[in-house]
Amino acid sequence: MGPSPLSPSPAGTRTGDPSHGLRALLEQAPVLVWTCDADARWTYVNRAWLDFTGRRFEDEMGEGWKRSLHPEDRTSVEATCRDALATRRPFQLEYRLRRHDGAWRTLLCTATPRVEPDGSFLGFVGSCVDVTELRQAERRASSARHLLGSVLDALGASIAVLNGEGRILAVNQAWRQFAAREGLAAAKASVGASYLGACDTRHAVGAEHAGRAAQGIREVLAGRRGSFELEYPCHAPDRQRWFLMRVTPVEGASEAAAVVSHVDVTSLRAAEEERSHLERKMQEVQRFESLGVLSGGIAHDFNNVLTVILGNARLMLADLEAESPVRERVARIRSAAEHAAALTEQMLTYSGKASPSLAPLDLNDLVREMRGLLGSSVTERGSLEIDLLAELPAVEGDATQLRQVVLNLVTNASEALGNDGGSVRVRTSLAELDAAELEEALGTPDAAPGKYVVLAVSDSGTGVAPELRGRIFEPFFTTKFSGRGLGLAAVLGIVRGHRGLIRVEPRRGGGTQVRVLLPISATVTTQTPAPARVEAPASTEGATVLVVDDEAWVLELAQEFLQRAGWRVVTAQGGHEALEILRARGDAIDAVVLDLVMPDLDGAETYRELRRLAPTLPVILASGYSEEMAGERFTEPGVAGFLSKPWEPEQLVQALQAALASAPPRKRLQDRADPGKPSA
Repeated sequence: MGPSPLSPSPAGTRTGDPSHGLRALLEQAPVLVWTCDADARWTYVNRAWLDFTGRRFEDEMGEGWKRSLHPEDRTSVEATCRDALATRRPFQLEYRLRRHDGAWRTLLCTATPRVEPDGSFLGFVGSCVDVTELRQAERRASSARHLLGSVLDALGASIAVLNGEGRILAVNQAWRQFAAREGLAAAKASVGASYLGACDTRHAVGAEHAGRAAQGIREVLAGRRGSFELEYPCHAPDRQRWFLMRVTPVEGASEAAAVVSHVDVTSLRAAEEERSHLERKMQEVQRFESLGVLSGGIAHDFNNVLTVILGNARLMLADLEAESPVRERVARIRSAAEHAAALTEQMLTYSGKASPSLAPLDLNDLVREMRGLLGSSVTERGSLEIDLLAELPAVEGDATQLRQVVLNLVTNASEALGNDGGSVRVRTSLAELDAAELEEALGTPDAAPGKYVVLAVSDSGTGVAPELRGRIFEPFFTTKFSGRGLGLAAVLGIVRGHRGLIRVEPRRGGGTQVRVLLPISATVTTQTPAPARVEAPASTEGATVLVVDDEAWVLELAQEFLQRAGWRVVTAQGGHEALEILRARGDAIDAVVLDLVMPDLDGAETYRELRRLAPTLPVILASGYSEEMAGERFTEPGVAGFLSKPWEPEQLVQALQAALASAPPRKRLQDRADPGKPSA
């Protein structure tokens, strides 16, 4: 068996750090990334930062990173940070930082605020790009305004000096190489040639930007603007490159003149695009993490309430006469509560907090089993086509959750057909995904290129507009008048839980195709082993259970269910009361059902003290949180089972029977006739 969902979180995780998936993404980033809290104390730097400074992670935390900051820049950096914290707005600044080899490098830092959905300010996330060479080139270009000839050749940028008519007065060697690469004839690139003519004939900066370049130069030479900049692409044979064209007037000249420089900013632009990409990914992950916390809290409170509603409705239906006119209304109450429980489960699924039970699984078998159900889900005017790849590798999947994925996608595809009818096609295949294809997919942020098992559902409907393809997985988003709910949102949550991806693509000839991409299982066999049979004790009659919960209604319900099943019950409304009962008559207790979240003494603290008092006593943890979220809060070992609220009476009894069956023998009191009057 794999690790329990209740096992401890990875060591070293700190509050405010990026999540595991986001951290893996940031560690591969080529730019320097950092985060700070609301007090401007640094909480994270990525591998690129540590490689740059040559320092340890812990050395950079808090204000430790400032030890590498140039003393002359410290005052301005701290002032900018104070202003940013006060306004909580994005900011950009430059400062010098000591590299691992002792050299001072100029970094361009861009930072954006991190804000929770409720508006809480968490601090900033920033990325830094080394612009030392670019700034040096700019300074050299500025100092070269009054230099001609061989002096210009020492500059890294491509430089041309123009007179008031836009004719070239001087160029450097870098300019000549640049002009040759751009396809400029020698006559148009040499001294005396018209630079404006080169622009007008769509040379030097390309056809798309020629007019803007010529107009900008004319305005600078005429004194109508102080400077002019233009970033433009250059289609080199090997790859597309980007250049920054900058036009500045020559100050103090006897007549109008200007310096034109061209700097290759391909690497800087790529770094900026990577930074923007990381920010988008970070925002996406943070949105899901925030939603997970929110949905988990809502689910916990709702499930506590639903436990009482469903349980009491169950008791009323058991006690009412078959012909009672009230039975139908009570049944409606229970049905509505079950629907509410299903919605909370979908919320947890969308946010990735519903734990999948993974095992090697054949998607072909799953689709075959669902063929009848899928056929009935397609509109009467539509047809269902199924095309399964022979010898499809297994995936690590939760059969129940993946059935929901297939059914939701087929239902959504059927609705896309509308009244005109058409076809819905379900297909399985294999695909080799590269980094570019992963970039366009939704789902696991740190997915690796390679082979994936594909489940594709396509329709011949009207299709989805490109700008809506990402939004269709948002909760409650729909393009249909009658649409509602978490169908496709839950699909995305399930796929995330399976470490998979989703791509929405236009179908050739019209319609839409949704491809679910799942990693191939490392296990060869696709047969799921039969669950181990748990033998119940010969008799649980007279066994005593201590039920601990802060909700009196939940205690009353559990007591009623267990007493009807033949158990003795002692209840405690909170952790302190439970420990008092154990100290007074712990040998009379056979098992404990312990709530995780209680206001006086929480489940973890109660459990630790309970273990000290009765080391072998079976304890079942109960919670309105999902098992995965409960595992994040509760990391103590030795729990005999987990009950997710709202539970059914059979689940409560079966969990206790299984716990007692696997528990070691305990020292018992000889006289168990009267373990004490159960408390209400």
